[in-house]
Amino acid sequence: MNERIARLRTKNLTQQPEICSERAQIVTRAYEKYKDLPPLLLRAKTFEAIMQEMTIWIADDELIVGNQAKMAKGAPVYPEFSVDWIIKELDSFSTRTSSRFLLSEENKTVLRELLPKWQGRTTKDRALSIIPEAAKEAMASQAFLLSPLSSGLGHISVSYQKLIDHGIDFLLDEIREKLAHCQPTAAEDVERKVFYEACQIVLQAMLHFAERFAALAETQAARAEGQRKDELLEIARVCRKVPRERAETFHEALQSFWFLHLCLQIDSNGHSMSPGRFDQYTWRCYENDMQRGVSPEREEELLGCLWVKFAEISKLRVYMGSLAFGGYPMFQNLIVGGMDTDGNDVTNDVSVLCCKVTAELKLSQPSLSVRWHKHSARRMKLAAAEVARAGIGMPAYFNDEAIIPVLRNIGCSLAEARDYCEVGCVEPHVAGRMEGMYSAGFTNLCKVLETTIFNGVDPIRGKQIGLAVGEQFEDFTAFYDAYRTQQRYFMDLHAQSVNAVEFAHSTLCPTPLVSCFVDDCIERGVDIRRGGAHYNYTSPNAVGLANLGGAWATIRSCSSSP
Repeated sequence: MNERIARLRTKNLTQQPEICSERAQIVTRAYEKYKDLPPLLLRAKTFEAIMQEMTIWIADDELIVGNQAKMAKGAPVYPEFSVDWIIKELDSFSTRTSSRFLLSEENKTVLRELLPKWQGRTTKDRALSIIPEAAKEAMASQAFLLSPLSSGLGHISVSYQKLIDHGIDFLLDEIREKLAHCQPTAAEDVERKVFYEACQIVLQAMLHFAERFAALAETQAARAEGQRKDELLEIARVCRKVPRERAETFHEALQSFWFLHLCLQIDSNGHSMSPGRFDQYTWRCYENDMQRGVSPEREEELLGCLWVKFAEISKLRVYMGSLAFGGYPMFQNLIVGGMDTDGNDVTNDVSVLCCKVTAELKLSQPSLSVRWHKHSARRMKLAAAEVARAGIGMPAYFNDEAIIPVLRNIGCSLAEARDYCEVGCVEPHVAGRMEGMYSAGFTNLCKVLETTIFNGVDPIRGKQIGLAVGEQFEDFTAFYDAYRTQQRYFMDLHAQSVNAVEFAHSTLCPTPLVSCFVDDCIERGVDIRRGGAHYNYTSPNAVGLANLGGAWATIRSCSSSP
């Protein structure tokens, strides 16, 4: 890495994560001001207020600009999703043993006054109001966990390519055309019209956000000299062009990408906002630069600046969540390599450069993944091996030969399946086409087994949380059948609870910004939280499978029957 990137990296690694109350203040004011609007417009106007009012800054040495909070690695507060645990933990965030956050007395005072106003009004409150009591008891015993109960949903990869190849003006034209065809006398067009109006608001807010950075760069350039003055003027030029227009240079592509990626995170605190096939949708602009004679070293420097910005994104989690996800992870899964829709290998210079920058900077974000198939280019394999040799737990390898058939089996076309990326940890995804709801929660298989053994009672809490399936069994088969009955019971409770969470998000926190970059939301005029995406499904997770298998083997070995 060059000296600029070394300085940015050092600053990032020495920066202590801190809680920022600014977003919570803006959102609280906006919700009061626009409380009478439909949820779609309320959310759109709230996002607009954030884009207009939040503090922005451009740090020394930065070439890619855009911040999530008032300070680098600042974690905003999202009161619209939940506040109970934040109020409870206000005095302990700075003394945690895991994922510690600084919290100034000034910000603590602001949050103590502000957060109680949200009690009873959050998506968590709405979900809990309709989750069955039996499900709440099961969750209290950790029979299953609803991971999105206290935050935004996240876990998605949108169509960054649409923004880079077309720009926001193109999308606004598309939305205006849809609006023009809405019939004022058609009942079904009422919600569609509101949706399109919300989309217009959030896209125009993004443009205003970019213009603010352009103006700030010009202001700083007026006080700068030499190389930094030229850099700031170039930043201003880029921010006035993108994301409004089609990106042509690598710098424009990276900045356009970052504005969208950042805004998705500012809008909702669901983690696993994943860049997807980054090397594929930025390659055109990189190649343009190569033809213009831009040096590869310059492109590497720009990419290094972007990697540092990835590492600035932070999220405040409940203490138990911080133990499960230690180290401030955001699961921004960026994947390189793989094949095109015709099955040809698509390794390019950006694929290799992403690996090189990851290995050199050794930052925790983005989470680098590599697609692998039998015709993968040798240079892709070598670049991935260099990342592995860096000892940072990356890259994750994903086998095209196995994953593409899986996606075909759930209904994706061959072209879509070959174009897959990964979301979060290991979830196969077709960017800009899917709403997978991968964070639907976790069923604790071993707790289900324990509850079966104790006839539906949680032995730790002493409460009946499951079915009374019996205490004596004739043989192993009878006990196994009892377990399956118990499992079905808890899975039904889990499904009811997930439906309640999805209902809460769809009614209180729709996401028109995400919807603008996922097919077929604009075509249908339906928000992604209402089922607007081309593919919609929900994905609960079963945990403890290996331990469950060991337990079954032990029980069976002690049984008198096979």
